[in-house]
Parts: sequence; C-alpha cells; structure tokens
Amino acid sequence: MTMNTDRNGGGFFSHSRRTATGSSLCSIAHAALASVAMTLFAWRERARQRRALGNLSEWDLHDFGASRCDAVGEASKPFWRP
Repeated sequence: MTMNTDRNGGGFFSHSRRTATGSSLCSIAHAALASVAMTLFAWRERARQRRALGNLSEWDLHDFGASRCDAVGEASKPFWRP
C-alpha cells in the first residue's frame, strides 16, 4: 500500500499543512479571546459610567441638559444593555 506524498516527502499531512492549520486556528482563537476581552471591558466601563451618572447632583445633570429622571432611567439599565 502506498501513501500520498508531497514534494517534501512528509506524507499526506505534512508539517507545513499542520502549521498553517494550527496558525489559522490560533488566529481564530486569538480573535475570539480579544472579542470576549473587549466585550467584558465595555460592560465594566458601561457599569462604571452608569454608577457615576446615578451619583451626579441636580446641578451637574442640569449642566449637560439631563433630568434626574433621565439619569435614573439610564443608571438602572443592566450593564449588558447599550
């Protein structure tokens, strides 16, 4: 029985194919991990900003044209909702 070989004699699954596949899997995993990290960062930052908004005084809210009702409505949203 013979095995399909490439020019380098490495067999059907040569090292270069494993490296290319491993590299692309690594890139996909890296991109997925980066996406998860960015999502977690955005959620944390959104929660921080909403807490800060809820703690503003009437004067501060009036300064940029928001009411207490606006601030409470935004601050009460869960962190995952934009």
